Amino acid sequence: MLGALCDQFKGGFRFGLPEDFFDVALLWESACDARRISRPADKTQGLSQFPSWSWAGWSGAVKLSMCLNTPRYLHSGWKGHLPTVPGLRIRPLVRWYKKQLNSESCVPISCSFYEWRDLSENPSAKVPDGWYREAQPSTLAEDGIPRQWPQGKPIPEEPLLYVFRHESHLDCTYRYMVPLVEDESRALLADEEWQPFLFSSAQSSRFNTIELDSNIQQKVGEIMVDPFQSEYLHKHSSIVDGSGKLVGILQSGTNADRDPTHQQSIELIAISSMTIAPRYFQYAKYFLLPELHFRGLFMSLDEVYDFYNVLSVKWQNGVAYRIGIGRILKAAWKASSYKRVDVVLG
Repeated sequence: MLGALCDQFKGGFRFGLPEDFFDVALLWESACDARRISRPADKTQGLSQFPSWSWAGWSGAVKLSMCLNTPRYLHSGWKGHLPTVPGLRIRPLVRWYKKQLNSESCVPISCSFYEWRDLSENPSAKVPDGWYREAQPSTLAEDGIPRQWPQGKPIPEEPLLYVFRHESHLDCTYRYMVPLVEDESRALLADEEWQPFLFSSAQSSRFNTIELDSNIQQKVGEIMVDPFQSEYLHKHSSIVDGSGKLVGILQSGTNADRDPTHQQSIELIAISSMTIAPRYFQYAKYFLLPELHFRGLFMSLDEVYDFYNVLSVKWQNGVAYRIGIGRILKAAWKASSYKRVDVVLG
């Protein structure tokens, strides 16, 4: 299956995650209780598991809402394209590297999504061959039809000065250009040619987690549109700072990593930053960010939600393994005793 998808994603895949959108792809979540998956050990490397940073390393259903909503490059004309949450903006905090088997040379993960987005947002930039830029009246919503929320409230759209078309799909429009495959005969190394590790230098900090209040779980679960959300919320814990103040939310891949009866100290690694303005909360809280339902407990109701995406990790023999993913207020992270560490993520 991934072989077929590589024909669509220029940078190929690393253990199921597209390199061109790598920072976004790391935001996958488990939709149910999961366990790590083993694979036959490699004779030369002794590898027995898929990496913890990939959904392929875990059993059970996967929730890709953040992965699908954050790039948000599609605009109209795509069959089966679902409306996405407007207003999310991601920025990198780390640069990831990979290594081939039997090599110590680091090769950067392309993650070209950012440069294509920046290029698209520069009206004076030359459009690459095959792409076309056209004016877009900012008053038009997606597909020219103002979208409605179930309660009948219109969903605010981000204003677009331009949309883009590619010669391969002229009947479809993009919010911004993306890397598309031009040479289908190109040779991409298979996962078996790469070590299952990611390498980086990242900020690390320690926080505590406590069980997410059961009343909040029930109240939010009842009004979430996504049918997975009720079970999904039970897998979350609250992230609190040293004073016990709520500063974020964390999801563990498996209940074995959660102790609802005690406060736990965890290590977090910040991997990307995001912002979303209040005008988009009404939509985001039903699909993506359930913590916005009780945001009054940790932020002002009318301020921009400025947060870091964080991985919860455990170290073993110098390698960090993902055990969960969450979001924490940027201000709380900056106020913590964070430090920069060299990370080998297995």
